[in-house]
Formats: sequence, structure tokens, C-alpha cells
Amino acid sequence: GGSTWRSVATPSDGCLMLEVRRPSNASLDAKGRLALPAVVRKALDAANIEELVFAPHEESIWVWAPADFKRLENEVAGADQFDESVQDFVHGFLAMAEQSRIDGAGRVRISADLRDLVGLHKEVKILSVLDRLEIWDRDVWMDRYKAARARAPRRTPGRRSAC
Repeated sequence: GGSTWRSVATPSDGCLMLEVRRPSNASLDAKGRLALPAVVRKALDAANIEELVFAPHEESIWVWAPADFKRLENEVAGADQFDESVQDFVHGFLAMAEQSRIDGAGRVRISADLRDLVGLHKEVKILSVLDRLEIWDRDVWMDRYKAARARAPRRTPGRRSAC
């Protein structure tokens, strides 16, 4: 049963989704390199994805394949660039994005600026969520998870079943 990036979308969407449902613990080295979990590396290799785009989101880093991030940028580019909320999104999210090549050992480098911005330390949690990966400081993630779990509905809003 393979982990692969696959098209999950309607023809108008085309987003890729990592079919990995296994939260992973990992560690950043002194140079800010993160060894991607083997199951994630396998899925990226299968899709010939050699680079990832990292962007800060609250206390985490969201990670996309470059093509998926480009779709997000294109969507924002179509918005009114003089709208203050659009400018806030561009400056608060897109402006700090960075792209990193996956090295031969399956590692990516996350800059000190980006790590400091979200409070990422040595021990991290890597999640595959919808169309992206998320990287959290492990302690911050546990607090976020507990708070979200306490507030979360017991079933998917608006759905009766998964089918």
C-alpha cells in the first residue's frame, strides 16, 4: 500500500496530496537540517519531487511541493493587491517562504530565520495534513493538539460519514 503524491482534485484544482498518515518525530541538526521520515521520502521520490517550499504559519511551518505552492501564489496574485487583508497575507505568510532542495540523505535545510520566527527547536513533530506537511516544535504541537482536541467536534462538520 503505497505512499504517493497523487492528484486528488477536480480538474480545476489539480493539487497534490501526500498519502502519508503517520505523524513522525524528528530532530533538527545544528545546521537546521531535518531528515524527512522514510515514508515521506518514499512518497516524494515516487513523484519526482526534489524541492519543498516552507512558509511560516502561526507556530508551525507549512510545507508544499513547489507546484502546489505556486497554485497558492497564483490564487493570491488574482486578488486585489491593494486590499489590506491581501497585503497582510502576502507579508505575513508568502513573503517569508523559502524553497529547499532535498539532499541525497533525504534532508532539507530550514533557515535559522524561519526556525526562529515560529519557535522551532531541535525536537519536532512532522504531520501530513491535507495538501501539505506541517512541522511543529514537539512541545508546542502537544499543547496545540490538546487544545484542538478539546474543541474539536466529534465528527467532521457537515458530514454524516466518510463515504
